[in-house]
Amino acid sequence: MKEKKMNIWLDDQWDDPERPKRWPPKGFIPVKNLAEVEALMERDPRKIGVMDFDHDLADFDEDGRERTGLTIIEWLYENQIDRYPEEIEVHSDNSVGRDNIRGFDTNVRKYVLSQI
Repeated sequence: MKEKKMNIWLDDQWDDPERPKRWPPKGFIPVKNLAEVEALMERDPRKIGVMDFDHDLADFDEDGRERTGLTIIEWLYENQIDRYPEEIEVHSDNSVGRDNIRGFDTNVRKYVLSQI
């Protein structure tokens, strides 16, 4: 029997009625920031099928450092490698952030996941 996986949509504006292109596609669980990703990973034991990233999340830690989509994919690598997304997409309008997320993912797949 095929294991059911979750699909995650990361975007701080996923519920903004003025920004429908930010709404999650059907079948995706929406999250806005690192705290919501951590909570989802804690309550839902499924592996991640597809995770679709935004980069700029208007999320800051207690020291004022910005947490971005790159921060979250790094967190997944460091804390949830056994559940690391099978596939990533990036819907961010930030081209540098988009490239950074994709580059990080490429390196994880090439140098880490291929060795497991």
